[in-house]
Amino acid sequence: GDWPSMLLEFALYVVLLCIAGALTFIGVYFVISLSDLESDYLNPTDLCQKLNQVVLVEYGIHIFSVFLVLVSRHWFYLVINLPLLAYHVHKFVNQRYLIDEADILRPRVLAQAKKESYIKTSFYGLLFFAYTYCLLSYAFTSLISPQNLSAVFKGLFGRPLL
Repeated sequence: GDWPSMLLEFALYVVLLCIAGALTFIGVYFVISLSDLESDYLNPTDLCQKLNQVVLVEYGIHIFSVFLVLVSRHWFYLVINLPLLAYHVHKFVNQRYLIDEADILRPRVLAQAKKESYIKTSFYGLLFFAYTYCLLSYAFTSLISPQNLSAVFKGLFGRPLL
């Protein structure tokens, strides 16, 4: 392939990897915060103040990643992201995306919030590893080939490598 499109594809994988890392971090933040609430290290008011600030950031980052896989025509990643995107849209449209401090202490509500956080963190972590695989696979099969290395070497030093 031509270098500009190859570098664009490589950059896409780098951006998706960073996004998946950020989403995984947000998921871990939720899990830890909910566990702190359950262990009485955090009160409901502080928990809601911390987590409710991050919810829309998570949704926005996830929407951006879905947009990227859509415009880059990575259909597999689009399809596996659609259920979570639909869930986020559903929660947002029904205004159920914020954690209610009066409600979160109820065992059923807390258990549901923890379960959701575990599932989303696992999903984001799997995406992180999938994007890592794609990035490395693409780099080693497309960018680092003898022909490409020789062309880069020739461009840098004025003569081919081999």
